[in-house]
Amino acid sequence: MASPSVETESSKISMVVERWQYYQVEQLSPIHHFNGYPWRLRLACMKGCNKICLSLICEKSIEAELWECSAMIKSSLRNYAIKHNFTSWDKNSQQFRMWNGNLDEGDK
Repeated sequence: MASPSVETESSKISMVVERWQYYQVEQLSPIHHFNGYPWRLRLACMKGCNKICLSLICEKSIEAELWECSAMIKSSLRNYAIKHNFTSWDKNSQQFRMWNGNLDEGDK
């Protein structure tokens, strides 16, 4: 019997984007833990996949009903760092949109 994989604490998160399936609208990264909180990336396909949106999601709701945390987010896609508060009582705050644009914009 194989031992379960151990999730390590980290300060970076990334994901491998698989080939999009017909009618697929999003891809999620595996969950990574930072300071005890579960995080993942969400890549969403919009407008016939001509536009994409990359978001950071705090997945604490799968573990607790009432929670709050803050994160300093630095994106390699854009040259900025920003603090965002994630809370269980505001669904809009549970994810932070890191990038929104055309598929080829990240290469410029």
